[in-house]
Amino acid sequence: MSILTQNNLFLFMNSIIEKASDSLVSVTNLQSEYKGIFDYVQLIQDISELTFETARTLCEETVEEMDMQFRYSQYRVHQFYVKCRRSRTLITPFGRVNINRTIYLDRLTGKAYCYVDSKLGIPKYDRYDPCIKSMLVALYADHNSMIKVGKIIGERIGNAYSINDNEAFTISRQTVYNSIRNANMFDVAVSTKDTPDTLYIMADEKYVHLNTGKNKMVKSAVLFEGIEGTKRKILINKYHVMGMRELFWESVADVLHERYDIDKIKRLFFIGDGARWIKESTKYIDLDNATNKLLLDKFHFKQALNRITKDKELQSTLEESILKNHDDTFNKLIEIIISNSPERVDSITQQAKYILNHKSSIKQSFRFNISCSMESSISHTLASNFTRNPNAYSQDNLEIYVNHRMNHLNGYNLKKLYL
Repeated sequence: MSILTQNNLFLFMNSIIEKASDSLVSVTNLQSEYKGIFDYVQLIQDISELTFETARTLCEETVEEMDMQFRYSQYRVHQFYVKCRRSRTLITPFGRVNINRTIYLDRLTGKAYCYVDSKLGIPKYDRYDPCIKSMLVALYADHNSMIKVGKIIGERIGNAYSINDNEAFTISRQTVYNSIRNANMFDVAVSTKDTPDTLYIMADEKYVHLNTGKNKMVKSAVLFEGIEGTKRKILINKYHVMGMRELFWESVADVLHERYDIDKIKRLFFIGDGARWIKESTKYIDLDNATNKLLLDKFHFKQALNRITKDKELQSTLEESILKNHDDTFNKLIEIIISNSPERVDSITQQAKYILNHKSSIKQSFRFNISCSMESSISHTLASNFTRNPNAYSQDNLEIYVNHRMNHLNGYNLKKLYL
């Protein structure tokens, strides 16, 4: 049953019909000038304006009716005194809404109370309603500019479509920042999945500039169950874990335990660039029934070979010598390359040492023929948001932004999480 009285609802619907007739008369008039596509555009704009105006009116009327019902209820009479009536302006997805509500005083405590604000969960003094703020939080998780987010959401307020620029509700960068900052980090429940025999965890990091002048390492791991597709490969049931704290691999282990029946996992592949923190993964994730395999991403192996020499035949020979345990051949070839390019001795030596130090992990990668897309993943998931533009973050804020980004990538509804 509608909260509006039957009489009020009847008057309200009549006013909508009257406005619709007035607004759309120019398009429906057979004598009006033909404007082709612009007649259609005008029709859409008129219906949009009418729809949102109706929504604003309905919102205002409904809130006022709520207030009146409470004001004349027996509970209110026994519990509260009437203090005054106040108007409050809120910017909602429908546009600017003015709501009139009653302020009361508690008969026992003397404290002020507003039934409407309490019932609807509207925070005090906020200009933008929770719906707008949830939209800001959700959109920034997939963008790298608060100014752009404020403009995009502002253009959505009050109309579905307009041929003209709508800058009346452009939201300031500070408002976007405050909304995201006040949201804090989201702690979500990890949904369970059917457990496969084999799981893959690829990891990498991105250094993000802080406003202290230093860089902060943001660690990222992607859990997945396999790869499908030929031309466009897709990771099966991928799940992102991102963080900046020391206990990163403990967080990954927690996700594993929540998401899968760990007793059914037989093999775990850890894939990365050979960084020390990635190698430590096998210490923190050590399942009773699973064997751990540490693999070096083939991209980094090929990259190291390319930095040693541009000669494709030499690269192929160096690769073969590593895969077949011919260290002597590898070292002799390195000496020859250095003798031909003595000015690059430090670079060549460094890359050769990198390959030899990760020889076991390189061989595992080729043995199991596992490819890794972590370089492109880190580019699209972290670099695109945090390092592509010359920004600097406070560490506390960065942790919140990374958390929101991670939850967005994992498919969680950030609007719901915010609310």
